[in-house]
Amino acid sequence: MRVQRLLFDAEVMRLMSMTIFAKPLGLVTQILLASYFGAGIRLDAYVFTLFLVEFFDGAVGNVYNAVVIPLTIKFKARFDSIQVLKLQNAIYLLFLGPALIYMSILLLRSELVISILGPKMPSETRVYIVKMLKMMAVPGIILLMVTMLKATLNLNKRFRMPAAMPVFKGVIVLVNLVLLQKHIGIWALPVGFAIANISQFIVLGIYGLVKRCTGLVRPSVPSGLLSKLWALSWMVLVAQTFLRVNQFIDKMFASGLEPGSISSISYSMTIVNFGLQLFLFSLIPVMFTNMSEYFAKGDMSGGNDYIQTNLNRLSRIVVPVSLALCLTSDEIVRVLFQRGAFDASDTNRTAGALAMYLLGLPAVIINSLVARIFFSLQKVRDRMWLAAQYLLTNALGNFLLVKSLKVMGLAISSSVAINIHLVLSLVILHNYRTGLNVPGFLTVIGRAYVQAGITYLVYRFSGFGGMLDGWDIGVTVPGAILVAAVRFFFIMAVYIISLLIWRWVSARSR
Repeated sequence: MRVQRLLFDAEVMRLMSMTIFAKPLGLVTQILLASYFGAGIRLDAYVFTLFLVEFFDGAVGNVYNAVVIPLTIKFKARFDSIQVLKLQNAIYLLFLGPALIYMSILLLRSELVISILGPKMPSETRVYIVKMLKMMAVPGIILLMVTMLKATLNLNKRFRMPAAMPVFKGVIVLVNLVLLQKHIGIWALPVGFAIANISQFIVLGIYGLVKRCTGLVRPSVPSGLLSKLWALSWMVLVAQTFLRVNQFIDKMFASGLEPGSISSISYSMTIVNFGLQLFLFSLIPVMFTNMSEYFAKGDMSGGNDYIQTNLNRLSRIVVPVSLALCLTSDEIVRVLFQRGAFDASDTNRTAGALAMYLLGLPAVIINSLVARIFFSLQKVRDRMWLAAQYLLTNALGNFLLVKSLKVMGLAISSSVAINIHLVLSLVILHNYRTGLNVPGFLTVIGRAYVQAGITYLVYRFSGFGGMLDGWDIGVTVPGAILVAAVRFFFIMAVYIISLLIWRWVSARSR
């Protein structure tokens, strides 16, 4: 119980354990992809296609989470369960309509889409993308339904089944890759994508019916609610579209670099997404539901204490871990991916990008929480402008850095842009004067960053990093693992010591 209090509540920790269990599956899949396909044209095509197919779910699915969930929580407090189910079904249909239009465009006008988004894309890569879109567009529609079902279950505090879905999906994708790669090559990935989404939809649909979180009732929307829903949704949709396009900006710029650059970004993000999804699939759903309930009751003090406590815990974990992983990025990539078709040049390109992306990971995770504070308060207009700022900042950084630093420049731009975005988001949140202790939030985050900076300076000027770089054993896989472990634990130890000293000094100054 003591450990639990120092970290997060029991439900969050259970969900984190599910996510931790899922990540080795995804990692094994990426290791196999590196061995089978390296960082080349075929995998570039799949990564590009996957983004196009998942784009709508990423944008509209987040609108559902940000707008529909708080609205439904308020609706549940005033109406019976049947009326809530009717509303849910009506909103499902409303969201699926645009998804059909989007996927139809990808199917029927795929060449035009590729020409706009990847004008310098090699012709061979284009051919693969067009074929993959034909296989993945329809499952992409089902993916949106999966996202909405998971949100509905989280709304009803059935957190575990949605959290189990990454494990379920990971097993399906991995099995398809292993069984089909020899026979159909890269096409094992689109097949796995389709089977995984259809299977998730079936499992979540049945579970929702059994637990009475969903129901086969006639869709119905109360008078006036649609206009309110649209008034809240369109700004979030624009903001989420900006954010999704921002994620694509790196790949768009990378499409004009050497073959394999898009794949290097994908491999880097595999590592980054481990930390990101650990919190997005566990802490964020639980906190978002609880925050919305605090704010719906008008208990700003309780909501403030809840946010600050968890933000403090979050910062103490994610900031030092991100720094430690950044400094071990070269060993991580060599151990995980450098085999088969993945050569040393792929390792150098991927490790450089990974290190820079990891520096932005704390801001990405914290911003996911901050964004949901805006949504819980139904302050969505400024999120639209903040998303535009994020996109434009990253695009400008990419333009300035891509020629000189290539893929690493794209990663640096992303990390700088997300940190600027986080600070601006907190400043605007403070200006609302809602009673939230935003300066306290900034203090918590700033303290974690300062301690990370001190930790890096100790690492850099103590000579410890240079000593490890000179270890000859680092050229072997076991040696690289040992070097990475020593780096990681040194960084964590220095950070913890700096944290204890900070607390001691603060206590003495009171």
